[in-house]
Amino acid sequence: MRGMIEAALGLLVAGAALVFRFAGSDREVEVQLWHYVTYTGAAFLAIGLVRDMILILKRGRTEKPRHAGEKLICFESVSGALLVMAGMALYLVGVERAWHPDLSWLGVYAGGLFVVSGQTKDVVMVFKREKDHANLIPW
Repeated sequence: MRGMIEAALGLLVAGAALVFRFAGSDREVEVQLWHYVTYTGAAFLAIGLVRDMILILKRGRTEKPRHAGEKLICFESVSGALLVMAGMALYLVGVERAWHPDLSWLGVYAGGLFVVSGQTKDVVMVFKREKDHANLIPW
């Protein structure tokens, strides 16, 4: 059941984009590399924010017990923020790489982002302070 709402929305968006494509009213657009990277990260952040706001409004805040010293952060938020920063860095450095996809394929890409977001929504990264961490195996 994990990610069912996001998967349904993703399939709906991708399906609508494909209908648009096969209806014959598609056109080409120019998209720079930094657009792909930045907007992918922004989409992950926006989808996660909307999901979290719905959960907070529905259930209220719930604090789960944590071990002392542990910090938790959502993988989707970290990857979204890193993608936005990488996209902005590409823009500031002046990387010029353009693609010319059909508009409908961008809709399919957006639908795929919903599906990926739904699959990673429960992945949480744990940070904690560990003395003598050289003895820890990294996996």
